Amino acid sequence: MFGYFLRMAWQEPELRNVSERDYMQSWYAEQFPVSIAGKITRIMEQYYHLNFIHKPEFMGFNGNDDEIRHTAFNPLAWGDQNEQRVKAWQHLTGEAESLAAQLPPEYRNTYFELVGYPVEAAGAHNLKLLWNDRSYLDQHRHDYPGMERDAKAARAAYDQVQVLTRQYNELVSGKWEGMMSSHPRDRRVFEMPETATVLATVPVQLPENWSAGQAEPQVAQAPGFSEQNNTVSINATHFQSKHDTEQGQWQVWPDLGLSDGSVSIADPGKAREASWTLPVQALSPDTIIGTPSLDYVFTTTSSGDATGFIYLLPTFPIDSDHRLRYGLSIDGRVPVSLDAAGAEEHKHNLSDWSSNVLRNSMIQSVPLGHLAAGKHTLRLFYGDPSLVFEHIMIVFPGAPPAYPFAPETGNPSPFITPQK
Repeated sequence: MFGYFLRMAWQEPELRNVSERDYMQSWYAEQFPVSIAGKITRIMEQYYHLNFIHKPEFMGFNGNDDEIRHTAFNPLAWGDQNEQRVKAWQHLTGEAESLAAQLPPEYRNTYFELVGYPVEAAGAHNLKLLWNDRSYLDQHRHDYPGMERDAKAARAAYDQVQVLTRQYNELVSGKWEGMMSSHPRDRRVFEMPETATVLATVPVQLPENWSAGQAEPQVAQAPGFSEQNNTVSINATHFQSKHDTEQGQWQVWPDLGLSDGSVSIADPGKAREASWTLPVQALSPDTIIGTPSLDYVFTTTSSGDATGFIYLLPTFPIDSDHRLRYGLSIDGRVPVSLDAAGAEEHKHNLSDWSSNVLRNSMIQSVPLGHLAAGKHTLRLFYGDPSLVFEHIMIVFPGAPPAYPFAPETGNPSPFITPQK
């Protein structure tokens, strides 16, 4: 969608009210029969979503050119996150292949260039690393037939990337030869990793982020959000209520971010005056009266010290006069001030900013103190323009790891009419 990016740069007023989905569908309708433009759009939306969770070039959970590591998709909790991602890619590549078979012959080369190759190659690259992970899990469990099966699947996925890339470069007598590589910039992540082997002499140590945590009974979900496995997980767009002001109104952005959407102040350029004028350290209930806010209501069964994790899109302050501040309060307690400070991290702590970019999220941890079992309300206060909230997790000790976060632990309540 490079053309979309360029048009946004040059024709921003015209595209302001055109969603990415509408733009994609109209563009695909120009390349293919109108009757299938919607199907292609749905395939590519899922393609972009899966790659936003983790980009292919970093699926080895590597840096710019580090060695391949195990992924953080936890196969031991949350319904087996490894298997869920495997199935998501298998389903998507199956849809892409099925649609290709239905196309008139004159469209098939173009379809492979624009849809088939990116979807199938990214899918195979993901499967290479995910099946490789499973071979080590099998080895740890002494399931040697499973280890051989999964190692073979990983190698087959690697081979598939090579086949697809040759097919791309040979299309139309080599019209696009050299456009695609199976090993871009010779990064190690595109190599075939070493799979598990029965000959290992050292006991296999699984990554710390592959853990079932402390076994906790599943509780029946009440309406709204409730604790599961020592965790409450809420998409930021699923607030119970919101408070808008003349200075700033909250806007939900469907499909933006790591899950179902994100939320921010609608027009940050016009909302500059909503920023706090006092130093961050001076934040108090009095300084944020009338500040736009979002309320998230949830129920816990645990009683003890909890930690909040706030996921934000990696952004920069809108200008040199602003930062990325916001406030957080639990159950009406005095708010704490937080600063995502993406620009400052980029200047002074490159490793932090790199992590934000690799995972497409800035994550801030906030001690919430002691929470008793029962109903709670977490409130987020708007502080500076450019803040985009993605997700919220409240975690008690013993919670199993999840990447990028645990699935939502409950059912979103209908949005309540904002306060005036």
